[in-house]
Order: sequence, then C-alpha cells, then structure tokens
Amino acid sequence: LATFFSLEKHRVVRMAEKKGASQEGDKFLHRILRRHMLSRALFGIASVVIVFLFISADRAALPDAAVGRVRDEKIWKCSPHCFDEGHARSFISELTGSADRTVSSAESDHFGVDLLLRTLTEMRHEIAAGGGEERGIQLDFEVQTGEGSFENEYRGFLTITNSYANITNIVARLTLAPPASDTAAKNEEADGSKNRRKSLLMSTHFDTMPNSPGASDAGSGVATIMESLRFAAMKASHPDKCKMNKDEAWGELHERGESCFPLRQDLVILFNGCEELGLQASHAFIEGHRWATDIMAVINADAGGVGGKSLLVQTGPRNSWVAHLYQRYAPFPHGSVIGQDLFQSTLVPSDTDFRVYSEFIPGLDMVYYLNGYIYHTEHDVLDQIDAGSLRHQGDNMIGVLPAFLSLRSFPNDPDETFTSPLDYGESAVYFHLPFNNMLSFNFSSFKTAAFSISAFSLFLVLIYIGSGHVGIGKSLKVVVVEVLLASFAFILAIVVPLVWGLLIDFVLERPMRWFSNNVFLAFVFLPLSFAAAIVPYLLPIADWIDGTSGGGPSSKVRGGASECFFLFM
Repeated sequence: LATFFSLEKHRVVRMAEKKGASQEGDKFLHRILRRHMLSRALFGIASVVIVFLFISADRAALPDAAVGRVRDEKIWKCSPHCFDEGHARSFISELTGSADRTVSSAESDHFGVDLLLRTLTEMRHEIAAGGGEERGIQLDFEVQTGEGSFENEYRGFLTITNSYANITNIVARLTLAPPASDTAAKNEEADGSKNRRKSLLMSTHFDTMPNSPGASDAGSGVATIMESLRFAAMKASHPDKCKMNKDEAWGELHERGESCFPLRQDLVILFNGCEELGLQASHAFIEGHRWATDIMAVINADAGGVGGKSLLVQTGPRNSWVAHLYQRYAPFPHGSVIGQDLFQSTLVPSDTDFRVYSEFIPGLDMVYYLNGYIYHTEHDVLDQIDAGSLRHQGDNMIGVLPAFLSLRSFPNDPDETFTSPLDYGESAVYFHLPFNNMLSFNFSSFKTAAFSISAFSLFLVLIYIGSGHVGIGKSLKVVVVEVLLASFAFILAIVVPLVWGLLIDFVLERPMRWFSNNVFLAFVFLPLSFAAAIVPYLLPIADWIDGTSGGGPSSKVRGGASECFFLFM
C-alpha cells in the first residue's frame, strides 16, 4: 500500500509539473493531494472502527449458559451442544469449598482426591444405569503416586533440575470391555500386559496457588473435563451399534443425525495434583503410568485468566490434523497460532502441562486468558467466571471428542498401516474470525498463499512502473525507499513503546498499571507508537527522490504524517 500510494503521489506530481510552475498547477496539485490524503485517513479510521466493533462483539459473544437444560433430558439425546454449565458450576462450587488445595496440603490430598474419586464412582453407576454395559462401555480409575526428576528450561536461558516425590494423580480410562467370548483379550487386560487400543488424553490439574480458591485455574478445567467424560460415557457405543461405515468420518455420521458415535479409541482422563510447582504431576504420568504409552493425542485445559472465551493457544508438533479437527468440529472455535509462537519463544512467563505433553504428542491446549489480574489470587472464585464461559470450553471439548474417538487410527500412530485422510507431519497455521468462525491451514499451504499474494503485489507494482506514469528510475527509487521507510517505522513503533514500558516498570516502579482494564493500553502505548512511526516519514527523503534541493513539487507533498497515519491504522 505504501508503494502504491507513493507511486500515485509521484504521478500526480508529474501531472502538476506538466502544467508548469503556475498558480493553476499548484492549486491542482494541492486539490488532488488533499482529496488523496483525506480518502486514506477516512479509509484507515473506518477500518479500525469496523475491526474494533467486530472484536468487541466477538469477545462478548459467549454461548447461552443454559443452566439445567441438559439435566432435564437424557444427555445422550442432546445434539450438538450437550454441555451442562449448571452441573459444572455446582461441581466447581464444591471443589472450591476447600480453603486451600496447594500441593501436599490436607485439602488437596484428601478433600480434592476424595471428591474426584466419589464423582467418578457415581459416574460409573450412571453408566451402568444408562445401559452402558449393554453398549460395552467400561470406566476404570485409580490413584497414581509418582516420583522422579527432569530438566526444564526457564525463560529460555536457565536450566532447572526439577525433582519431586509423592505426587498424586487421579487417572481414569473409558474403554470398551472385551466381548464375552474373547477370553484372551480379557486375560491380557486383567494382567495389564497389553491394551487393545490407542487413546486420547484429556488433562487438567486440581492443585492451586497458595491462598487461591482456583475456581478458574483450574477448577474450570476439572469441571469441563468431568462433564466431557460423562458425555462420552453416555453417548459412545460399540462400533457395530452405530450405523457408520468403516471409512466414514464422524462429521458425516453427525450430519445424518445419529445419536451415538463409535468408540474406536479409548479416552484417558488425568486430574493431576501438582502443576503449579513446575508441571511435575504431568511428567509423573507420562514417564511412569502404564497407560501413557497408548496416548496419541491430548486435550489440555488450563487458565491464565478468569472468564471470557477459552482460547486454543497450542497444538504441538506435527499438528495440522489436530487443528483441522478442532476447526471443523468445535461449535465455538477460538484460537490463534500467535499464542503457540509466544509460548515457544519463552516470552510468556507462564506454562501449562501441555509443554510436557508436546514433547511426545500433539494436541489441543485450551486456556482462559481474560481478566488475568484475578488469576492466581484470592479473587479467583466462581462468581468471577462469566455465564456461558464454561459452556464455551465444554461444548468445544464435546464437539471434538467424537472426532478423535471415532478415528480408525491416529495419523501419528507408528504401529498402524492404515493411511489417514488427515494431514500429518506439518505444523498448523490457524486463527479465529468473528462470531465463532476459524481458519486452519497446514504450513506449506499457508506459505504458498503468502508468497502468491506477495508475488501478485510485486507484479502489480512492476506493471505500474512499466506504464510510464513515472520514470522507471524514479519508480525504483520509490519502491526501495518506501520499503526501507516502512521497515524503519515498524521497528520504531515497537522499540519506543517497549522502552517506555521498561521505564514504567523499573524507573517509575509502576508496573502494569493498565492491567485491570485493557482499554488503558491505548492511552499508555499507542500514542508513542504512532509518534515513533511518523519520524521516518518526516525525513526529507522525497527531495532526494526528485533530485531537488527542497523547492521541487515533492517538497510540497511529503505528507509523512498522513502516510504514517494510514499505514498505522
């Protein structure tokens, strides 16, 4: 855009020069340029207003909490949105009734563990009462105690040896019981020598920071995963009970209105008891539990804020197929690959259990991120979680669960010879659009599109240069100079606010004064960013392009602030 506007500006200057250095030529020049600059400014302002309105509406567009709706009907009959936020809130209320769930506290080791085991026991009875045994559904669970050590990198420059002992995990597995006639399979399952299926892992943690009730971090994750497990237990069936062809995808079955999905893969649930001290419990599971070797993908739930939408921030290695399933089957998709870039760059001073999992398996890392000033404080209570926030994450989980569990094989399973139609081996590029829409590409496709757009833009510039409106030599000068100016302005627009932020933090000792209301960011940093970006455009570079000493037509039309304003918008 900068190049086109500059070339157009020089075309107008050339027209004015043909009219001569007369008063009529100057009036013509100023009239055209005023119209040119005004249209750019209006276009920029309108673009910002429209984008701001879309973003604001999108952030506020949480699904209806629908408290009690699902409990009034059979859970396996609801479609497509089956998450019961009312039941999830009741569970969080009971979980946060304990004053403290820090690692190794009595409340964590007894109250938290007892509540989870009691809930899983009740769910096992619900499965039996709901005809789960007839459909071959079986729920097993146990307490794991682990010890070990590992090295992890802190903020990109410090390696820490992390040792732990007596870590408590609650692990559950939803599977199909072997047929009554399959004696060998029953014996193998009993002695643990072999598991018939690969598995999807759903993971979160139930410990908290000291003095924090942990309603969002991560009571929300415990509640949404528990409800997702209940949905899978009530709705999953043996493959031969669902009218589904062997090569048919879950989406095709779902579109036909079938009320079940085939449980071709197992579902493993991990409620880990030590995340806040350095991800120890997830490491204890991955390295020490017998079911860990069956895990092919993971859905991790955590929180870096309270309320709002749950954001897909990471998908892990070789992940395009995982992002594709989320984009296609989550009813309220909300994610950005920028989050993954930030986590991998170590710029984010926080972490989730997904860092441990992503070293081995791909998956979805779903995190609440708004209202971060409440996170890890005594204010992280149930009332702070927006109505509809839990359902946003829960329905997304329930939406993608059948897609994972009905796969004939995972694309990253080295033991399978079946060729999956899903892409494997490439990273994903994904970002959400307003009103519950999302785009997802594998990296090679996105790179091809980006290079194609760049090549097309360059082709248009070359056509313009060859049109003869502006001389070729001058046009090439404009292209080079505009690229350099835009790059310099971009760097200054980042560096100057960064320096100001460091001064606020370390000199004025007023860090994050804007954090309670993100709107303050616009007043603290954006004016500086805009002012810094203007500087390169105020340089007398236009005279050098024209070969004048300041009296040529270009000296009258530099309009640096206007150009920068348009590009900044």
